Amino acid sequence: MEKKYKPVSFLASEILIGFYENEYLLRHYPKIFAVTCTLDPVNCLMLSTIRNNQYSLTLFIVIATIVSFVWLYNRTNLAQVGANDVATVYGHVIQQADIERRAREYQLALALGRTDFVQELGGFAENENAALSEFILNSMVIQHEAARLNVVPNAESIAMEISLLPAFQTEGAFDRSKYQQFMKEQLAPRGFTERHLEEMIGELLAYRRLHQLVTSPIVVSEAQVREAARIYQPVTADMIRFPKDAYLKDIKPISTEEEKAFYEKNKAAFVSEEKRSVSYFVFSLPPAAGKLQGKERVHALQQAATAATAFKKKTEDAIKSGKNLALIAKENGKAPITTGLFNRRGESGDESAPSKQQKEANPKISEAVTTSAFSLAQEKDFSEVIPSNSSFYLVMLEKKVPSHQLTFMEVSSKIDAFLRGQQAEKLMKAAAYNTLIDVRKALKAGKSFAEAAASTHHTAEVLSNLSFQEKKAWSADQRLIFQATLTLNEKELSEVKHALWGDFIIYLDHRAPLSKTDWDTHHAAIEQEFLEQEQNVIFAQWLNKARGDAKVTMLHQRGRKR
Repeated sequence: MEKKYKPVSFLASEILIGFYENEYLLRHYPKIFAVTCTLDPVNCLMLSTIRNNQYSLTLFIVIATIVSFVWLYNRTNLAQVGANDVATVYGHVIQQADIERRAREYQLALALGRTDFVQELGGFAENENAALSEFILNSMVIQHEAARLNVVPNAESIAMEISLLPAFQTEGAFDRSKYQQFMKEQLAPRGFTERHLEEMIGELLAYRRLHQLVTSPIVVSEAQVREAARIYQPVTADMIRFPKDAYLKDIKPISTEEEKAFYEKNKAAFVSEEKRSVSYFVFSLPPAAGKLQGKERVHALQQAATAATAFKKKTEDAIKSGKNLALIAKENGKAPITTGLFNRRGESGDESAPSKQQKEANPKISEAVTTSAFSLAQEKDFSEVIPSNSSFYLVMLEKKVPSHQLTFMEVSSKIDAFLRGQQAEKLMKAAAYNTLIDVRKALKAGKSFAEAAASTHHTAEVLSNLSFQEKKAWSADQRLIFQATLTLNEKELSEVKHALWGDFIIYLDHRAPLSKTDWDTHHAAIEQEFLEQEQNVIFAQWLNKARGDAKVTMLHQRGRKR
């Protein structure tokens, strides 16, 4: 067997401990020490030697210990200890263990209901991995900047914030039993202690203070609010349409040779979409809690999140022991929803332009489920608990179908439609821009918009008194038109606008004055929203600059730069 050697500092420490143990016996129990010397004369001789050279030996041990710590923990020699190094941030090496700990902090913040903190640090990006990366990097930057600017929350403020967390509240008061339960069910499984919770809450308070410091100079004028309040002023507008389909009749048929040439040139793009199927569970608020507001609603949501987390752990353990999902769900009074195969957009059914009936038979999968499904690596893997509106989702991947190359015959009809659509779009855009020029000339000549449209062989559509207050009843066209009018003044013509069905131009005929009732009702909310948007923009710019100062460098293979 290979002999293992202990570090010098460790051996020195053992000697020193042994010395003090025997020294204690000598001073307080001389008779017992005499017996020890009789049984172990070598140890007794060593003790005498140590006592005679006590100062020199202690100095040697201190120096040996310092050298050992410098040797073991110095992170500047990246070539020697760098197998687990991930990146450098502010010149400091970040290891995989720290990344994993911060990833667990991300889930802990969600479990605590601190979605505001997670969202502001980029933790709600469309891609789960991107969201996690953004959150981890931004939290490092916040931690560094808080220390640099001496924004350090004290123990009292951290304790107060913890006691006010909705997860630990019962009827508006701190509930120690809930706190202890959270420690057991949420902290311990993640390898955290109370200290880690306090550190995370400290980061949250530091973030709030930094946000306040960075954005405090921002003010919103009444003129800005009134400009934004024009959304509540009803408008009357005219529109000229240029539907793309109207130009398809002028397109010549596409030959098979053209289609094949296009296929060969763009073959890499003609692959089937990766598809997946899942089973998922939804944890929603009970019907009686639907009208709850404030703390009561937060408390109800926290209960739903806790139930989802507990069910996830129980289900994972049961699956490892050999049980199937249907049996586990039945034992726990839950019913899984199992989907068919769907793509990254949540669409199921045939890829080749399914009919309306097919779409209705295969409804679109929710974004929360879709995003989670495509972030899971292996079949039978479970997602984390996913918050979405007033519900929480738990997703298990059932099946993965990878993408594959499509043949020419499979895509020839799509190629034909695409090439014909391209040519029709060119004709449409040319018609739209030429009409825009002609209408402008006619308006300058003193004609009305209806007369100007008629002179270009188009008919103007009139939408009268289009009011934002009635937006729920709007058609898709009405929404587009109203949005296009927001940047226009009265009697002003827009540029060419784009829609899914084609192009259009808008002429704003009239914008009604803002009523006193609407101003009194909405100006405070508009001002607050305007202020928050400005603050978020400024803080995002500050954070982006701070990230640049962090000089993030990714590492690989024993600390070398990529």
